[in-house]
Amino acid sequence: MLGEYLGAGASTTKLLLHLNGNSTDSSGNNNVGTNYDMSFTNGDGIFNGSSSRINYTKSSNNYLINNWTMIAIWKKTSTTKKHSAIYQMGNCGLTTTYAHYYNPTSKDQDIVDNLEPMDIKYYHTSVWTKSSSSPGGKLFVDNRLAGTNTNTDDSANSYINVNVGRFDAPGNYWGQGYISEFILENRVWNVSEVIKYTTYSKGRFGIL
Repeated sequence: MLGEYLGAGASTTKLLLHLNGNSTDSSGNNNVGTNYDMSFTNGDGIFNGSSSRINYTKSSNNYLINNWTMIAIWKKTSTTKKHSAIYQMGNCGLTTTYAHYYNPTSKDQDIVDNLEPMDIKYYHTSVWTKSSSSPGGKLFVDNRLAGTNTNTDDSANSYINVNVGRFDAPGNYWGQGYISEFILENRVWNVSEVIKYTTYSKGRFGIL
């Protein structure tokens, strides 16, 4: 579809889902997911809030340890679902409200987005960057820096779960609504890249 991310090559873009009627990985890494109670329409994956998810076998292409960027275009269908899950990588995960980073040598690290409840009218773009060097983690929502943390520990994950639309460690969260695109890259996007992608994604949906 017009405006979709093309990826930066299989060595950099590890998982790329356009969700155009299926959960095909367009990164070139052939991540094959299993759909549970999923439906698709108009370039969206639809999650029912209770059992929908796309599950992946853990691999170096979908379960990153050091530096990463997670990007999602999403729209909620309920403002009462506070933490609508987007992606789970072990017990590190991204939801519509926050990014959670598991650090086995100290306490868990959260980046909280304080805009809840998000509206159910528009698509939103979340970008989470995690760096193994300073400044650590940043969460951007619609080109706004929603929060940061300073954790740079490379040892991230201890659970094998890899899911889109599900986040079960810690907590018990399901995705409710639409995910139009999901990207996982093994590098940290800079602010200019975040702004460019987010602005382009808004134009894609005609809401600039």
